[in-house]
Amino acid sequence: MARAVAAGALTGDPANAVPCVELLIPRPALAPLLDELIVAHCEHLKLSLEYAPPTHLNKHHAGLRRYLLDQSELLDG
Repeated sequence: MARAVAAGALTGDPANAVPCVELLIPRPALAPLLDELIVAHCEHLKLSLEYAPPTHLNKHHAGLRRYLLDQSELLDG
C-alpha cells in the first residue's frame, strides 16, 4: 500500500466484511504496481469468498475472478 500511496493513490474507507482498504490508483501508476496489486486482490477475493458468498461476487467479472483465484493458487505453491 505504501508504494501505491507514494505513486499518487488515494485510500478509501476500510471495508466492513474483510480487512482491506480500497486504493484509488492513477492509471499511469498501475503498471509498476501490477504484480503487487494482483497478489493483494487475490488475497482479498479469497477472504471475501471465505467470509460469505454473494454481494461481493456481483462486483467481479466471473472469468476474471476465476483467473485470479487460479493464479492465487499458483502463488500459494
